[in-house]
Amino acid sequence: MAITTAEFEKRLNDLLAGMEGWPRCEWCGCNDFQRRRVPNSNLCEGCKEWRRRERQAKKWINEHPELANTEQYMRVEYNVEYAALCREEGHIRSWEGPVTPLKLEWELKHISERHCGEDVFGTSSSFYFEHFSEAQRRLLMYLLEQLTKVWIRHHRRSFAIEKVMKKHFPA
Repeated sequence: MAITTAEFEKRLNDLLAGMEGWPRCEWCGCNDFQRRRVPNSNLCEGCKEWRRRERQAKKWINEHPELANTEQYMRVEYNVEYAALCREEGHIRSWEGPVTPLKLEWELKHISERHCGEDVFGTSSSFYFEHFSEAQRRLLMYLLEQLTKVWIRHHRRSFAIEKVMKKHFPA
């Protein structure tokens, strides 16, 4: 039995509306289908661990200000930076608003450059996205953002190290 375009759009809009209401980790933004949140908490297990490490690190920094610019101090600052990156990841949710063909082109370009080392699709790919409905563009943006989040999660460690190093050894 074939589904008409109108039925498909209705189902897709219902899916997107439901996705907006999914319970998510307050920090990284993952939903319960990706990583389980801890009972009685709004954080997933990984973010809960980093929140604990961040608290301990801030406490240590306050107790030992005389050790600033030491290797031990930088290691503790790493925990604070990593936790901050976890929190920032949860704000990547541009699929919830209107998605333009240009936004999709930019996201596809960035993903292509990260994974292939070059822009595989060129500069005129937004033309193709103009033929998508708003719901289809939102769903595609959600899928592309999931790829971005996984990439960020795998590179979070190096980003945190880089931030700490730039702070202590400015160019």
